[in-house]
Amino acid sequence: MKRRLQKKLRDSRNLVIELGLDILEEIQPDAAGMDTEELHNEFYGKIAFCGSISTQHLLPSVTVNQVIKAINLRKELFAKGGLIIAPDHNIQVGTPIENIIAMYETIGSLRI
Repeated sequence: MKRRLQKKLRDSRNLVIELGLDILEEIQPDAAGMDTEELHNEFYGKIAFCGSISTQHLLPSVTVNQVIKAINLRKELFAKGGLIIAPDHNIQVGTPIENIIAMYETIGSLRI
């Protein structure tokens, strides 16, 4: 079942590329077939992505250093562009403010 869903997601992304769209919004890394590294390996240079920072698991559940590590991985993978690093959805109530600040500082859109 998971493999069939991943194939359908891949096929739909390829269709989006064939239609000429150049960005796919809301990359939710917790969903099947949405792993950031896999998307990079398969689609880098073909379509840009937006999102990839989990508001369900990463931001509310890990340490500041783990948030920084996750963002730096994305910055490394997409060093030449192709990803707008952002939360995959609305940041949830109860998410540690330290993680939110670390995310935006590491992305480079917040300087305190």
